[in-house]
Amino acid sequence: MLKIIEPSVRSTKDGWPSLMALHGNEQNISVNERCWNSSMQAGHLLALLQSSQIGFSDGFYWNDVEKGVEELKEHWMALIKSRVVDQGRMVIGAFPLGQGWPCSPSSKV
Repeated sequence: MLKIIEPSVRSTKDGWPSLMALHGNEQNISVNERCWNSSMQAGHLLALLQSSQIGFSDGFYWNDVEKGVEELKEHWMALIKSRVVDQGRMVIGAFPLGQGWPCSPSSKV
C-alpha cells in the first residue's frame, strides 16, 4: 500500500523533494503518518509505504527482505509516475526493523 501526501507548498521546476517512509514492524501507515508529518512542513512530499506482509490485523512486517525490496521498487515507480518528484532529493526513512534491509548490500533498489 502507498499513500502520498503533498506538502502545501508548490513543487519546484524539478519537482518536490520527497521522503519515502517505511513503518516499523507491527505497525502500519496510520501509525507511521503521525511520525513523519513534520517532513511536509519542510516542503517534502511524503510517501508512506506499507508492507503486504501481515503480522496481525493492523500490524505489518518487512521480514521477507526480497519481497520488501520488490515492494519498495513498485512503490517508487508508482510515486514517480504519479507525481513530479526531484529524484536527486529523495530520502528513504524507516523505524527499527523497517530500516535495516533497504540499505543492506544484498538489497539493490
